[in-house]
Amino acid sequence: MASLAKEKVYRLRNLPLHVDRQSAAELLATCVDDLAPHQIRISSLANDVDPWARPPTKTATLTFHETRAASRFNSGPGEWDFPVPGLSKPLILDSHFRGLTSLNEVSATEHQYDCIVLSGLGSHPFGSWQPHGQNKSFMWVRDELSQFFPSIRFVLYGYDTTLSPSSSFQTALDLGNSLIDLLKAHGWTSPTAKPLLFLAHSLGGVIVKQALVMLAGSGQKETYIASIIRGIIFFGVPSQGMNIPDIITMLGEQPNVDALVKDISEKSDYLLHLEKRFAGISYLRTIKVYWGYETRTTRSVVSVGNTYSREGKNTVLVTKESATSGFCHTDPHYTIQIDENHSDMVKFTHGDYRIRVVASKLRDICGIKEIVTRSPVGLGHIPLEDVDDSFAGSRNYLKGASNLPVPPRNKIPDPLYWDRDFILEALQVDGLDDRFSQIESRLGHTFDWIYDKSSISLSQWLQRGRGIFWISGKPGSGKSTLMKFLLRDPRTSELLHHWHPMSSARQIIASFFFHYRGNLVQKSFEGLLRSIILQILKAEPSLFSIVCSALEEQYLERTKERGLDDLQSDLYHFCKGFQIREDEKLQEEVSAVIQSQETRSSARRALRRLSSWYPAQYPAIEKELLRHKDTMMELQSDEIAQYLETSWGQQFPGYMGPEFESAVREWISSMDLERQIHQLLVRFGLESSVNGHVKFLKFNEMNDEGETEELSKEGVERNIKTMCLRHKARNRVRVAIQAQEWSRTRLEDILHRLCGQRLVDLDLCLFLDALDEYDGRPEFITGFLKDLTKEACFPRTEIRILFSSRPWNVFREEFSSCEGLRVHDHTENDIRSFCISSIFANGRLTHLLLPMVEEVVSRASGVFLWVKMVLCDLFAITAIEDRHGTVEEDLRRKLDSIPDQLDDYYATIIMRISESCRWDTYVALESLARTANMLTAVELVGVIKHSLIRRWSATAPILQPDLSPKDAEHFIRDISGCLVDTESKYVQLMHQTVKDFIEDPQFRRMVLGKERCQIIKENGHSFLAKYMFLSFNKPLDSVFSFHARESERTTGASQYKFFSSFSPQHIHMRCSGHITSPLTLAMFAGLQLYLKDAHRDDQHVIANCSGSLLCAVTRGIHLGLQHEDARKMIESSVEKGFHVERDSVGLADIMSRTWTSHGSSDASFYFSIAHYLVDQIRQYERIEGPVLHYAPRDIAEVLLERGADPNAKDTFGRSPIDYAISFDERRSSKAKDLHNLCELYARYGGKLHKMAVDNWRDAIQHFEYNHLNCSELRRVGWSRGPRVKVESSSYGEGERRTARDYRTECDTNNRLTKRPRRI
Repeated sequence: MASLAKEKVYRLRNLPLHVDRQSAAELLATCVDDLAPHQIRISSLANDVDPWARPPTKTATLTFHETRAASRFNSGPGEWDFPVPGLSKPLILDSHFRGLTSLNEVSATEHQYDCIVLSGLGSHPFGSWQPHGQNKSFMWVRDELSQFFPSIRFVLYGYDTTLSPSSSFQTALDLGNSLIDLLKAHGWTSPTAKPLLFLAHSLGGVIVKQALVMLAGSGQKETYIASIIRGIIFFGVPSQGMNIPDIITMLGEQPNVDALVKDISEKSDYLLHLEKRFAGISYLRTIKVYWGYETRTTRSVVSVGNTYSREGKNTVLVTKESATSGFCHTDPHYTIQIDENHSDMVKFTHGDYRIRVVASKLRDICGIKEIVTRSPVGLGHIPLEDVDDSFAGSRNYLKGASNLPVPPRNKIPDPLYWDRDFILEALQVDGLDDRFSQIESRLGHTFDWIYDKSSISLSQWLQRGRGIFWISGKPGSGKSTLMKFLLRDPRTSELLHHWHPMSSARQIIASFFFHYRGNLVQKSFEGLLRSIILQILKAEPSLFSIVCSALEEQYLERTKERGLDDLQSDLYHFCKGFQIREDEKLQEEVSAVIQSQETRSSARRALRRLSSWYPAQYPAIEKELLRHKDTMMELQSDEIAQYLETSWGQQFPGYMGPEFESAVREWISSMDLERQIHQLLVRFGLESSVNGHVKFLKFNEMNDEGETEELSKEGVERNIKTMCLRHKARNRVRVAIQAQEWSRTRLEDILHRLCGQRLVDLDLCLFLDALDEYDGRPEFITGFLKDLTKEACFPRTEIRILFSSRPWNVFREEFSSCEGLRVHDHTENDIRSFCISSIFANGRLTHLLLPMVEEVVSRASGVFLWVKMVLCDLFAITAIEDRHGTVEEDLRRKLDSIPDQLDDYYATIIMRISESCRWDTYVALESLARTANMLTAVELVGVIKHSLIRRWSATAPILQPDLSPKDAEHFIRDISGCLVDTESKYVQLMHQTVKDFIEDPQFRRMVLGKERCQIIKENGHSFLAKYMFLSFNKPLDSVFSFHARESERTTGASQYKFFSSFSPQHIHMRCSGHITSPLTLAMFAGLQLYLKDAHRDDQHVIANCSGSLLCAVTRGIHLGLQHEDARKMIESSVEKGFHVERDSVGLADIMSRTWTSHGSSDASFYFSIAHYLVDQIRQYERIEGPVLHYAPRDIAEVLLERGADPNAKDTFGRSPIDYAISFDERRSSKAKDLHNLCELYARYGGKLHKMAVDNWRDAIQHFEYNHLNCSELRRVGWSRGPRVKVESSSYGEGERRTARDYRTECDTNNRLTKRPRRI
């Protein structure tokens, strides 16, 4: 009996977006003879990973039942195309699974993470995750793990790791770079990309590590991808090598042995260096890593006849220590034991308990709860996240007491206020339009030909054209300068004005300049949408109503989801309980209550009576009132005046008087929903007030038996409170929608609505520069432009687009039929003039160079940058003396050797540089690419010299460059191959394309070579930090700390050995304040890896530090250290033995900043870190100095409860109560807050020490004037007798006040609140 053929899993791509599994099977069956739909088992069907695909498609994974048709796919190329009539792309069936494959469908609303799955060496991308056996219908990641996580999209990554036969010589670096390219091409550089997770087996984990190391040290795109990586689970990934001598023997002399296999073997230094850098980068970026290790042996490979088979002795391919990077001993919580051999450790069967183990680790990485319970939100329920649990009620508490007929009801929507200025500010982000100002303006009459040449159709297009006009050109040909010129030249607007001379259409010009070297918004699709929407709304404010309608739709959808309905429904439901007939009177009353919540109208009604300044100052004040309405609604009546004075007193001097305060109170009162409901009940005679007590005349509810019962007063109040809370919950929904992040989907929807508007006739002309610098798939952006300009797409908006880009094939294919021009076709005369003038200016061998001009012009293709570099190379040859016979040949040879493309030219220049100078080249180019600060040639030489210092020696002088500026410039030109411009005062990279070239992940390898590249960890940040630390003419400021910190983040290596080699005297000489040792220097700069290495070498170094670590951190924050990094430094130092109570100076500094930073962005950080530090104190009685003096009340209470001295003295001998009354910042606090703080000190035995009796008496009177009980404070005494003696009965209990006392009290109150006394 013949054995069953082993099943094979296939992937089917390019399926239309509308198909389901059945129709997908039917569609494939029509393409293959003798194949029926029921013979196709589709196991997954999901949207393709490519976000830019146009049209978007789906991908399926499937198997075939045993059929003759299926057998045709068991051999052959592994990929088959099936053209389908009506589809723009053929269906593609393959079994190799190369590239990315989505394994499960995730809804857009739930999608939160992407998890990429990588297989190991010599394995199949899909099959390696399947159990052994004939049946291949189950794959645990796709079929079981994904079921635990509806918010995670699992994506398979397939790459070629065939062992034999193989002619490949790809290295781990090449594979890591390929993974990076794939991530960039599939949208993970987008600001809206989802965070990344990885599951990686064997070699796949090495690739992930290599990719992360390369990402962290590369350009902005790459570092962004590194920043969104959240966690990794490794399965048998070697960090110390694999035991594979048998594999090396089997492969013999194949090129993949030296290129790849030996790099992951036990004798490899590559893995050790890679692991150190990966460990540092993953630690700094808080990437959570779990390490799976095998506990069964694997048969080695031996020769059996003419083939090789795993029939040799048992061996452990990856040891426990190697697979866990040593965590099995130091932190086994992060390890996963899998009792299988190396291959089978990822071949889980259905229901395998280890799948749940992996799922638990993923949950831990993502912060997803083990069990997520969602109680259904019923009609009228208040979501618990919106209100306090004590008020979580339902309007259905009233089950209805009446079935009265209901007349037709006019729908009254909730009055919604959308803050136009707030929304415009949210759309505007930092740097959105910076690129335009950075582009150089044209020189002389450059580009005038674009208007003058009759062969160029731009003028006609501006006047009468439609659709798209494309300006193409190579890098360096001046496209951006041309676009800036067109946008600013008045001739452009004049020509556009004649577009429709008889039309009354509103004309808007909007522009966006993509900037690849800018921040993420400047080069993203989201940035384009933000900019265009912003410009349209500013140019035509009436269109803001369209944005409001979109926001209102979101509001209605979200309130419906949460069961909040609307205010009208709540009010009618509430009135049913009173058996109020739903007639016209009730409709009018309900309408009045709803209209009272209309923010803008109620504000205008309240402020109209201020005729002294209305309406002159009204718009500005109205704007502020509306923006702060939600805050003021939460204030007590007596707090409003202080809030107005504090918030707007300086902005509107003279207007914050009693009259204005009264108007604001009236406005807030008019919007008090609870008050409005009570008034409604009064008007219907259902509520009365007797002696100030509210009495409800009748209110019923229906019990479980259907009988009507009277409801208590408390029940009525509870229902009114619930209704108000529901209204507040709805308002919070509105605020959340207005403040939510402008996602790409939301931006696309708004732009489509604006273009599809029917309010005005709109002529919209878009100027878009550098589409090739867009950070995404060019196919997507081209489709977007074509969709915008489709005729009859928008009823009252006509859109035209003028854009520029490089002449990429994708642009040629889409826009070849559009009007346009190529810049390089029209700049020959300019380049020719430039060449001739440069040759004569050089003055050497002009007769030999002039004949080459035409060739240079021809090969330049309009790229001025290339021409400048070529002339520089040729002039270098003419400068060499004593070369009469071979100069012409040398010039010809040089010109012939120069590549036509810039990137190839740059690589050629690097290869020309001598190997002995390559280190200097690397240091110089890396440093210039990493810094935003200007460096002179002498300073750059200094950076190169200092780069070689590994440790400081007191006997060895610090090298300082002794070159003159001219010699330094000459040196920099030589070692950079003229890629550095030295013509100005400061040196800089010759062009932005050079910076792009340096930031490429392959640059380091190109300059240093494969072997040295693996050993060298330092980059430009490292070199700059060293130089600034060693140069006494460079201050240790925010620039130094930035480079030192970024050195760790981008290399994964600490500079512990370097900084720790310096004496405290040297550091104290270079620094100021509390930075007195290498350890405090690390705290100041936020060097987390330094802290880790220092503790590894000496576990008591942090506990025994004599300097103030906390003061060093606060100094770092002042100079740019981010709060999150500062928190990590403090928490890490505590974990490593730091005793908080020993650093009283630093702790007091943190406490004081909770007051001095009030109202700033630092305030919340200092409050939270102060709470954290107090919880870490071990011996509270050892706290010294003014820690308690500076502590906020809640922290002070914790300190006192745990034993802090309530009478501790500061440097001036003041007790905490002394300080509370005298400290300026606290004197401006509310009287109640200051009173509570003093009362707290007194309760724990606090006494006065330095305070004068008169001052203490004034404080008591100030508190009593504010109706605060001071009986506890009057019992407070002095620790050493009062400083000024007074009669003890002068201000005793129950003493009658005199007029003088009252004046004193008022004066004290005015002084303490910093207000002038009113006369």
